Amino acid sequence: PLGAPIIILGGILGGVFTATESAAAAVFYAFVVGTCIYRQLKISDLATIFIEGSIIAAVVMFIISTASIFSWIAAIEDIPARLAGSLLILSDNPVILLLLINLLLLIAGTFVETTAALILLVPMLIAMLPALGIDLIQFGVIVVTNLSIGMLTPPMGICLIVSSAISGESIGAISRRIIPFLFILLADLLIITFYPPLTMLLAGLVSR
Repeated sequence: PLGAPIIILGGILGGVFTATESAAAAVFYAFVVGTCIYRQLKISDLATIFIEGSIIAAVVMFIISTASIFSWIAAIEDIPARLAGSLLILSDNPVILLLLINLLLLIAGTFVETTAALILLVPMLIAMLPALGIDLIQFGVIVVTNLSIGMLTPPMGICLIVSSAISGESIGAISRRIIPFLFILLADLLIITFYPPLTMLLAGLVSR
């Protein structure tokens, strides 16, 4: 079973698979292990597995489609531009602005599908970088970290919903167990935001 994370992460980070291809490779690996090594998976079980997998996928796609509708409405109403303008009006202090941007991105990551959030918010927030005085690479790390945490944030984080569907545990039970890790991730986010050398170290080594 430990081979699945190696296939997924190793395949993606090594440039062997795309994210979708690595998932397919992991499924094939699990099928081979279940049928040939552990011999606990039977061909007759595949129909039930396909049905359960389809239900979980349908739940996720419904959430994404709903978030896409919300994103479309936000784009039509020019909400991202208004939010960016409101942030600049609230304060010209870079520290306060970064905290507000983090809050905005965390909320977006919780309620909006990640790709839609990137398309909606990043172009507007990039225009604020001169006022913030931060590097584009650091800003990219901040955005990705925020949206990743948002996907885990109760009660609407999509990772929570997927985990609940797979494990059978309620979202409330999963949320209670994940709260300590959220505090650690938020502390990590603050360090990334306000200590640029941490995020710029690797970029500096590559540019030499």
